[in-house]
Amino acid sequence: MKLKIWKYCFLLGVLSLTSCSWQEYFVIKNNSNSEITVKYKLSQNSSFTIFEEIPAIYKATKKLNIDWEKQLLTKDLDSSKYGVEIKVPAKSILKFGQLSNDHYSNHSQKFINDRIFNLQSIEIVSKNNIIFIQPENFDMYFKKTKGNIELTIK
Repeated sequence: MKLKIWKYCFLLGVLSLTSCSWQEYFVIKNNSNSEITVKYKLSQNSSFTIFEEIPAIYKATKKLNIDWEKQLLTKDLDSSKYGVEIKVPAKSILKFGQLSNDHYSNHSQKFINDRIFNLQSIEIVSKNNIIFIQPENFDMYFKKTKGNIELTIK
């Protein structure tokens, strides 16, 4: 009986030491039937940043969510250190940033762990349109939906 109680105490102790972790992803969903080009510039701050120098592209599910099992190959066409240029195929999703254990509300908020909103600009070129985004108008384009901060191109 003492061994059984000890096992429950041990299990309770382990569970109390573990913590939950969550991610919020910054994504551009290409729901169009054509390839788009996404160009973005990052600030030269090398500390704890949100946006990534090496983004990832995934196939989209029918409900336009990330299919984590279907990552596509990417090639950065911008050779500069703080610039990224990616071709995003039709019906796919570009994940170019993430926020860990924090909730995004706007670009100028105070992030935990001194995270930095390191995005200087984004340019999205689609078949019929060019969208230019800077931090000041980022929140007009990117909306929080189901744990993602996203912009959908149709």
